Amino acid sequence: MTESLHALSKDEEESESLLSILTDREPKTTPMPPANESQIRGTVYFLIFGALSCANLFLAKGAYERNPDLTTWQLLFVRSIGTAIILTLYVNVGAKKVMYDDVDRESLPSLAFRSI
Repeated sequence: MTESLHALSKDEEESESLLSILTDREPKTTPMPPANESQIRGTVYFLIFGALSCANLFLAKGAYERNPDLTTWQLLFVRSIGTAIILTLYVNVGAKKVMYDDVDRESLPSLAFRSI
């Protein structure tokens, strides 16, 4: 019994000495580097994703409450139509510049004939 108490006190002494070593040191504080543009952009995209995900779930719940007979496939179809419209607007931002403004006027009749 006394041996176990003696062993316990040795463990306590070791833990106290380790604790004193750890607490005597000053913590290393290094300032955070300034955020670069890609980190800021990633944070903004993540916040936009979170907001759109919440809006998506909120609208889906509202659609199910208004139309109890709505099936999953119907909701998926409506979501895909909305996504296709948004993607079309996003991709075709520079379509006029690429498809109309950069075309030579001399080659326009032959391009129109070939595309039809």
